[in-house]
Amino acid sequence: MIYIRTVAYNAEQTLKRAVDSILNQTYGDFKYYLCDNGSTDNGKTREIIEEYAKADNRIIPFYNEKNHVWDNNLEVITLVHDIDDEDIFCILDADDEYSVTFLEEMLAFMNEQDLDIAACGNDFINAGDNKLVGYRILSQNLILQGNDFANHLPVYHQFIRTIWGKLFKGKTTKKTILGIDPNELIPRTYGNDTFFTMCALKGANRVGILAKSLHKYYISNKSTSSNFDPDRIKCDIILHEAALDLLKPYGVVSLANLNFLYAVYYNATKDTLNVLVNSNRSILEKMQFIREVFVSKYMNTVLIYVLNNDNLFHYKLLRKNLLKFLITQNDARGSKCAHLIAEIIGLMYIDFQKSISNNCFEYLIMKMPEQVECLINKDYFRVLKNLDIWYKKHNKHNKDNHLITELELVALSYLDTPDDEFFDFLIEVQKKRPISSKELQVDEQIIKLLSKYPLLENLSPSLARDFNIPVRWVMRNNIPQAFDAFISIDNVYVNNADLESYIMLGQNLSAFAENMDAFIYFKKMMISYFINDSRIEEATLEFDEYESLLPNDSDFAEFRKKLRKDE
Repeated sequence: MIYIRTVAYNAEQTLKRAVDSILNQTYGDFKYYLCDNGSTDNGKTREIIEEYAKADNRIIPFYNEKNHVWDNNLEVITLVHDIDDEDIFCILDADDEYSVTFLEEMLAFMNEQDLDIAACGNDFINAGDNKLVGYRILSQNLILQGNDFANHLPVYHQFIRTIWGKLFKGKTTKKTILGIDPNELIPRTYGNDTFFTMCALKGANRVGILAKSLHKYYISNKSTSSNFDPDRIKCDIILHEAALDLLKPYGVVSLANLNFLYAVYYNATKDTLNVLVNSNRSILEKMQFIREVFVSKYMNTVLIYVLNNDNLFHYKLLRKNLLKFLITQNDARGSKCAHLIAEIIGLMYIDFQKSISNNCFEYLIMKMPEQVECLINKDYFRVLKNLDIWYKKHNKHNKDNHLITELELVALSYLDTPDDEFFDFLIEVQKKRPISSKELQVDEQIIKLLSKYPLLENLSPSLARDFNIPVRWVMRNNIPQAFDAFISIDNVYVNNADLESYIMLGQNLSAFAENMDAFIYFKKMMISYFINDSRIEEATLEFDEYESLLPNDSDFAEFRKKLRKDE
């Protein structure tokens, strides 16, 4: 016996077409379970079922008082478990139809090939104008048994995503899960058909796909996107694991099949994100659920696969559109949403090395969201241009915001800004942005930059600031200009802690500039500094080296007296 089931909800416009396609079958030995699933169309769907049930005793009518509440009609749901092993189960949606020869041709196919499950091709029809918009059909029949289920996964997988367009023997449907127990791990809100079919496949010995379209699927403009269910995210995971479980009996899942299933999971995730973004959930809820998608069990592995395969272009487009959504939501400017967005971007762009602190990144999301895309695209020229516009508009006279200053520093460093220009910026921060200077440890950054140059490595940040012009010339590798700039600076107070470094810089610049008079001047200054600092041994070494060159020099004579006095 063949058992057919149609569950209808507010299906007044389409139900007659579906029912007629069953009642007009050329093979007529069947029982037809027809259920009104709690319709709210003032009894119109129910009236249609009642009329058909009176006219044809093959129809067994059921009427739910509320949608998906089966208290008095469990027989409709448990039908798949109650039929005999060799009986046949079939489903038709209330807005679709079968060709009149569907049952006859599919039964013949099952009998000829000794099949436990048979599937056929499908036509996809625009419900608005009844025009064919696509089809799903193989070029030749496909029979699956044993390792064929692993070897031909990419071919037949498209046919197992739906429950309609198939005949199932009762022995396969007994392995499907009812879904009544709330603790059962099944996809309750999305993907039920796919899960049912995969469970049935595990109970089948031979499965066949008929290379002929005998089913019409009508695509309507109805949308349930405004009613996003968070369980959909879990459903994607359950369906992925069910596909892996289907392949387990055939050994280690091949890399080709793994990659195929990653692509399937990725496409399912795209659909989930699209539904979520367009739903009527609050912005905060959307952010939370988007994050849940990207931290889900398999997502990181899937993204690694996508970034290294043909889906890269499509994924880049997906995350570009998702990024645009994230950073253009005016309602997401609070710190809580900004924190979520920052985390999502980090998860979504696994190939993006974030160069700024989390606090800075979240600040940009809240205050300067256009900069986020620039950073991800590594467009640091645009970052600086946007900052210039920002300062002119918001902080023309006060640039001391350490988070924005941090962004400037990062952009300048990634643009390979010449050291002298970068040093100039650090000095400006040190002078005019005290909060930024402290928070960003600008002194340490100056020290790190100076350490690249032997002539400058002993300078303190304050000394480098006071002598910034000669420092910049050194960084430009123009020592003569550095020397001229250095000796032209007067009326500068050098504290005792920096004095030795100051003298050493003057001495070294003089030597590189080959200016002997200046070199001797700074050499004398160094000897005097050592004597005054009671560093007699060092003073003596410096004095002994140059005394013979200047035997009649009065300064050296004075040094001689002091050194002998201290002996």
